[in-house]
Amino acid sequence: MKRILSIVAISVAMVAFVSCGSPKKAAGSPTPGEVTQTESVEGVTVNQAPWSQFGYAYGEGYKSGKIVEVPFVYFTAVGESNNQRIAEEMARSAAYSLISNTFNVKNIDQKVSNAMSEITDENTDEEVTRVTRATEDFSRYLSQVSTSTVQGFTPFGETVIQFDPESKLYKIWARVGMPAKNWEKIYKNCLNYKPKELSTKELKAFEKVQKDILGTIFPGSGEDEEE
Repeated sequence: MKRILSIVAISVAMVAFVSCGSPKKAAGSPTPGEVTQTESVEGVTVNQAPWSQFGYAYGEGYKSGKIVEVPFVYFTAVGESNNQRIAEEMARSAAYSLISNTFNVKNIDQKVSNAMSEITDENTDEEVTRVTRATEDFSRYLSQVSTSTVQGFTPFGETVIQFDPESKLYKIWARVGMPAKNWEKIYKNCLNYKPKELSTKELKAFEKVQKDILGTIFPGSGEDEEE
């Protein structure tokens, strides 16, 4: 009996992390819960993304003349097109955009207000204004950081490809990744950012806002230090 092949296929994408500069191929090892290969009958769709939008996984790196397994951080996005190559390019592009958007700071006024009120109920308008301006400067700094951060990500691990025979569309999930140690360096650099000319009280409020912002951008980072 002739079997209909699966509509879902896995293709290995190149991921590069090279400590000495020359790229090496690395297929991200799956973490628990990841889908690395799926077979289904034609017409059945994948309703759940195979990976989380942001996560950690192992990939291959190059160190001291040897291929070693190193942790990566990754972002996942999906692309859809009637052309498989274009669908994959769209997925990669969407993943890079996701990284940039992660660094966009929202609701600054509310964040500052919450931080100030946690310290004391007696805050002057001038104090709130100075902390708000310092946070806005930090937001602009993060926008600059996001540009160089995006450049540090490369295609990572497998891609999940789904083809719909009715619409003739390819739907592809793809990831871009960066060595986790590089991601942590960026986090620490952002954490070390400190505004000038703030009072002790204002600086304390800013640091609360800063921690809130970085906790959204870098989930899980710095937790060991807090302990």
